[in-house]
Amino acid sequence: NVIESMKITSDKRYTYITLDTQQPVPYTVSYSSSGIKFDFKYTSSTPKSQKVSDNPVIRSADWSEGTLSLGFTQSGSFLGYHSYYKGDKLVLRLTNPPTSISNVRIAIDPGHGGKDKGTAGYYPDVSEAEINAVIAEKTAEALADKGAEVKLIKTDPYLTLNQRLEAARAYDANIYISIHSNSSVNTS
Repeated sequence: NVIESMKITSDKRYTYITLDTQQPVPYTVSYSSSGIKFDFKYTSSTPKSQKVSDNPVIRSADWSEGTLSLGFTQSGSFLGYHSYYKGDKLVLRLTNPPTSISNVRIAIDPGHGGKDKGTAGYYPDVSEAEINAVIAEKTAEALADKGAEVKLIKTDPYLTLNQRLEAARAYDANIYISIHSNSSVNTS
C-alpha cells in the first residue's frame, strides 16, 4: 500500500487527518498523554511529516516508515477519535477539546427503564429506573442551563444498551453519561 498524501483540517469540534490511500489498509493504534500513533501495515510509501499550527489538539504529524505519530498540543488533551473511509481516503477524526461547555454535546442515559426497573433500593415502592429518570432530568437541565447541548435518551419503551449507545452516536455526543443508583445490603 501507498499513502500518497495527508491533509489536516479542523472545525469547531473536530480535527480531520485525511489520508489518500490506494486501498483500505489495516493499522494498529497506541496512545499516551503526549500523542497517538497509527501504525499502518504493509505500507511502503508515506507523505512527508508536517508541523501543525493553530490546531486545538495536535502540534505535529510525523511519519516514520509506516507509522504516523501525532503530537498533542497539550498533555492529556486527547478526547478520542473515529476513523472511516470516504471513497479511497481514510479519515481520522480527532475530537477537539472543548473551549467551553457550549461546545459540548452530551447524551444522558437514565439507566434502566421500560420493562427493566433496575434494582430494589432503600425505598421499596420506587424503582431504580424512576430514581435514575429524576436524576437524569435534573442533570440534563443543569447542563443545558450552563450552555451544553444535551440529549436525554428515552428508555421507555425499553432500549438495549446497544440501542442507547446508537442513540448517543446518532446524536454525535462528545460525552455519554449513564446514570445508575445501585443498591447493596452492605452499609460500608
